[in-house]
Amino acid sequence: GKFTMCDITDAIGSVNAELNKKLQEIIEFLLHVRDPDLTLEFQQNSIAAQTLEKEFASFQYNEKVMRHLVESGYLRAQFPKGQEMRYSTVLATLLLGNGTTSFKALICRQILLTAGKQEPTTVNAIVPSLLELVRKGSLFLATYATAALVNMTAHHDVVKNTLMQKNVVQVCNDKLRQTDEDLVFYILGLLVNLTKAVHHRAIVVSYGTHQVL
Repeated sequence: GKFTMCDITDAIGSVNAELNKKLQEIIEFLLHVRDPDLTLEFQQNSIAAQTLEKEFASFQYNEKVMRHLVESGYLRAQFPKGQEMRYSTVLATLLLGNGTTSFKALICRQILLTAGKQEPTTVNAIVPSLLELVRKGSLFLATYATAALVNMTAHHDVVKNTLMQKNVVQVCNDKLRQTDEDLVFYILGLLVNLTKAVHHRAIVVSYGTHQVL
């Protein structure tokens, strides 16, 4: 049969230590995270270590491989218990990086599906990147990012507070003036979650959101 990335990532942890290390090195090479300056020599390193590099946001990588690593849970597994915040930071960086629209939508779906299972502070680390996609992303990405925020605000009060501090109500007002039904639906869902607290309702009213509606 055809040999795929799934075969490699599925084998991790089920073989001896030496073979396990070889498989991880193969994945790292296929992912090929590197500086965009091609005059610099490629430096192979663990995925977790590469994400710590301050230039990681500008690094190039094989998106097809990265997509599989995110979707399969392999990337998350590189950050053991106690390092969940680092994984969230990586996702936040990828959301604002040079990836394609479909890859960023995949990350939004992953966040949407797992938001309720994560610690509030871990989830909160992704909020600024998602809000930036709602502000400036394509209609497609703005809708996905808003859907993720709806799910996050349904589970975590800290996310609501962060969004309020980052002027989310004005963003919602701007998006409500658009005619796309899906985006408006999720914006309204986000506003419902945000206005469950009295002080947040007062902020929304002060922005005149009820007049936009």
